[in-house]
Formats: sequence, C-alpha cells, structure tokens
Amino acid sequence: MNEAIERLETALEQWHAAQDRQDSHIPVLNAVAAAVRMEAPVLVPVLIPEDALTGEDLQQMQEGGTVHIDHEIRMQIQHLQGEDGKHYIPLFTGEAEVSKGAATSTVSQSLAVMLECALQEEGCSGIVLNPWDKSATLNIDVLQKIREAAAPSRDEQELRQVLMNCLQGLARGERDLLQELVCPEAVIFGDGAPEKALTVSELCDAVDAVKAEAEEEIPCGISLLDMTGGTAAARVALQLQGVSYTALVSLLKTQAGWRVASALCHDHSTDSRSED
Repeated sequence: MNEAIERLETALEQWHAAQDRQDSHIPVLNAVAAAVRMEAPVLVPVLIPEDALTGEDLQQMQEGGTVHIDHEIRMQIQHLQGEDGKHYIPLFTGEAEVSKGAATSTVSQSLAVMLECALQEEGCSGIVLNPWDKSATLNIDVLQKIREAAAPSRDEQELRQVLMNCLQGLARGERDLLQELVCPEAVIFGDGAPEKALTVSELCDAVDAVKAEAEEEIPCGISLLDMTGGTAAARVALQLQGVSYTALVSLLKTQAGWRVASALCHDHSTDSRSED
C-alpha cells in the first residue's frame, strides 16, 4: 500500500478512537494534504454501462477481481447523498474498505485529481473518505484549505524542475546539463548488478554514445516521496528509447540548489524474463 495512504488510514483510525473528535481532526487533514501532495492513489466507485464492455471483458469480471480494458469506455462516478441531503464523491483507501459495502466497480485515481473533481463539479458538496467504516466527510471549504496546504513549496517546485532538466539532458544528450545537476560523486545502480553501477562521468559517456538518437522529450511521471531538511527522495517513471524505467532518486540540497545524489533504476523490459 502507498505510504501516504497508510498514514491517512492511521490518522482516520486514531481520529475515530479519540474521545474528543472535534479537537483531533487536524492530523486527518494533514494526512489528506500529504496524500494529495504525493498524488497518492484512491479507489473511485464508478458505474460502467454494460454495453460498453466486450464479451471478453465480461468473462474476466468477477467480484473483487481486476479487469484490464484496452479500449476507451465512458464511466460515471458514483455519488453518495449525505445526512444533510447533499451529494458527495465517495473515495476508498483500498480494496478492504470497498468490500465493507455493496459490491461496486472501482477505478484507481490520484487523490489530487479527485480533489479537483470535487471542487469543479457543479452540485458536489465534497468528498467522503471510506464511507462504510471510519469515514471522514470533507466539504468544499475544507477541500479548498487542503488544496492550499498541499500546494508545492518552493523546494518541491525546484526538485521537480531539477529532475525534469535531468531527463531533458538524457533525452537530448546534453552532457553539460547532466554534469551540472548530478553530484560528481553520484552513482546510478541498475537491477541486481552493483558491479555495473555508473558514475556521473560514465553516464555522460553513455549519453554521448546515443546522442545521435536523441529524443525531443521523455514521457515521464515524477512523485516526491519525502523531503526532510536538505534531503529528498523521488520516484520517476519514464520511457527512454522505447523502454520503460522506474528510478528511485535521492537528492541533496547544495549551495547551488538541489542536485541528484544517487539513483536506483529498474528496467521494466526485464519483468517478463524474471517471471519465467
């Protein structure tokens, strides 16, 4: 389970266990803001028109199962009517919470996206987290405050920009850019082969070797995992020359700004081979 979601579930349990819940809700709001900031995934109950699914899709469907659909379909987010008569978007922190109520189809989406959906959807009064057990209702005013609290800090913005610039250096074969943003002592490790780790100089040599095949842009996603003082960790999912990679990157804040200190990289083209 996602670490931010685990913290959110813990905060919800502690809030419900507290004798004075009115004064103990702040940790829940902080946990929600952290989950939004880290783009943590939640499960969203949806209605899928039966005629939108193929016969093969229907054969794969079973309660509690997962179906991978490779064609576009239109889905409708389910809503709950609260005791106040208003409509809310229900969200779940995991399958265990979904199973506590009536069976339903769900899709995974980031909490940040769903927060924006609730704020922008006409007639929506907010979000209900885990509506079947140990729930929390967040109205529109609260969601506005959470969005403000979850807004990236200056350090977070700089971190993302450094990582984006590093990816640009990889894509375009810009050796000078990589040398500027990666610590000279940095080491880049691959799957289970520490003896093949690359120094920044060796990484730049590799970039020079493929410069003729340089790409204009690397499809990627960046998630900040944690930031404490002058240290940070991020997860980067990217595609380079047709191969998908996931990198866990550590960064240090230097006098010149944030710099990459090390990286652990996984080549997803090896996944099928490792299963055999």
